[in-house]
Amino acid sequence: MPSGASRADVFEPLVSSAMRSTLRLVEDGSLEREDGLYLLRALIDIEADGVELFDPSAPADVAFFRDVWAYLAARAGEETARALPIDRRAASHPFDPGVRSEVDDFVTNGR
Repeated sequence: MPSGASRADVFEPLVSSAMRSTLRLVEDGSLEREDGLYLLRALIDIEADGVELFDPSAPADVAFFRDVWAYLAARAGEETARALPIDRRAASHPFDPGVRSEVDDFVTNGR
């Protein structure tokens, strides 16, 4: 991720990376299934609400990542949100278009 990246530049990769990480944490037993569901639902909500909540043209700075984490913590609980890295490294992963169908399957069918 370039150092001058905007919040709009990193939002989709960050959300898809967080979804992938949540699925992995549930699969390996590091996160309880119910907590994973709360977190995935919060990620679906933030994806639907969009980067517009976070001033998309502003730099993807520490405040942005803190605000994204706070959004997730408010919906999934702070303890659950702590399991998920929301930072520059997570935002540097490429957007994963297939993760959303896996998330939908997990949320609706329990996989």
